[in-house]
Amino acid sequence: ECLTAYGNGGELVKAFYRRAAKVIATPWQIAVGADFAYPESMGPKPVGTDLVNRYLERVLTAAQVSPEVNTAMILVQNLMASPSTLLRPSMVRTVRKANREVRRRPPVLQPVR
Repeated sequence: ECLTAYGNGGELVKAFYRRAAKVIATPWQIAVGADFAYPESMGPKPVGTDLVNRYLERVLTAAQVSPEVNTAMILVQNLMASPSTLLRPSMVRTVRKANREVRRRPPVLQPVR
């Protein structure tokens, strides 16, 4: 389809990257934003990065005890669901509830070796 529409020249390359950008933009933003969790990261930090990182930290904590959050996170990480799935009001409530549950649990002690 692309070869027919654009031929085998520079227009094909431009069309490919234009379409690919739509698919990879959000995962790329998440990956780059996660880098800013480390103080060594340099460069301009996109607006909202700290907020997204704090929420994703809570999502990952909730995924430890909530099968619903765990499944949603796996689907997002594997690009099978949109990251907006994690921002639905019902998911935000589930994340909050699961985080409260994690805080109430006693810590698991690891054996010393």
